[in-house]
Amino acid sequence: MATQPPGNVPIPYGHQCIGDDDIEAVVKVLRGDWLTQGPSVTDFEGALSRTLGASHALAMNSGTAVLHAGMAALGITEGDVVVVPPITFVASANAALYCGADVAFVDVEADTGLISVKALGEFLRSDPRRAKVRAVVAVHYAGMPCDIGELAALCAQNGIALIEDACHAPGATWTDSSGTLHTIGDGSLSAFTALSFHPVKHVTTAEGGALLTNDAALAERAAMFRSHGVTRRDDLLQAHDGPWYYEQHTLGFNYRMPDVLAALGTSQLAKHRGWLERRREVARVYREQLAGISTLELQAERPGRNHAYHLFPVLVQNRAAVFDELVRRGIRPQVHYIPVHRQPYYRSRYGDISMPSAESWYARELSIPMFQGITDDQVAYVCDTVRAVVCG
Repeated sequence: MATQPPGNVPIPYGHQCIGDDDIEAVVKVLRGDWLTQGPSVTDFEGALSRTLGASHALAMNSGTAVLHAGMAALGITEGDVVVVPPITFVASANAALYCGADVAFVDVEADTGLISVKALGEFLRSDPRRAKVRAVVAVHYAGMPCDIGELAALCAQNGIALIEDACHAPGATWTDSSGTLHTIGDGSLSAFTALSFHPVKHVTTAEGGALLTNDAALAERAAMFRSHGVTRRDDLLQAHDGPWYYEQHTLGFNYRMPDVLAALGTSQLAKHRGWLERRREVARVYREQLAGISTLELQAERPGRNHAYHLFPVLVQNRAAVFDELVRRGIRPQVHYIPVHRQPYYRSRYGDISMPSAESWYARELSIPMFQGITDDQVAYVCDTVRAVVCG
């Protein structure tokens, strides 16, 4: 078999896909009157609402900003606790700390990397911090939907909010117990959903994110938070000095998305459906070609859930050696993620915490190339090379 990828060009684990139409959309804004706080942001937000099904969409300058603004809009503050799975990027936990709250980690399922409903139930029954929990963050890791129905039921029983971190999962779907199909982002059972538009995500704005919700009041609070806590709405103003007038009603941040980036997002979003199908097509090939290898495990699938495949994780033995050999052969994998509770900052804050499934996942996980622009020849090379390396 070949020992170098097609064209001798390294194959990354993820990569943006920028077309001439995207460039033209950005140039049009650059030649216009509004570079920020203009109509392109509103257009992008409308397209997100229509595509994913939520009543309200708020574009922001990162997925981290979305998590922070959403938690602030929920009123999460000092003395509260937010439950987060350890297999995620640090931002999922950091946002709670930005609000003054504490983080409690709940372990993941050993075969999916998703937050464990069983572990969450045990935490909410017996942990001394349970009475302080205000929210649970369900991370749709790699693009696989969590068990939203069971998580929402647990949250409702305990009077806490469910937050969906769907930065990996726009377009993923799940079917509830009555047979109704839901799109991740429709907000049917959660307080809000967070999206990210980093370059390796399904749709990119270079940097950016969006908050999706069906709660109009939460959307209004989050919109104010993303813009310094300032409002110009006549019905909220305490005075009316003139058309220039605005008021700051709360402490907020500048988390706005510029029109230049929103225009890129709208152009990209128009291609999302086809790109999502391409990712699923690549995943089907990987699952067929990498099945049955004793030294490699695939992320488990669950009935009634349709994966969006931001990542394609595989679990291998001797992960470091496999990683190095793949790089040597022109494949650039990545590892997702170092468990958040093992980060030095969180260890200094909360001490050593045991999360056995998360730690086992991290010890074996590799993310192999998954992006809509990958070619069939590259996919075949990845399959052949992964098989050769893990079986060698």
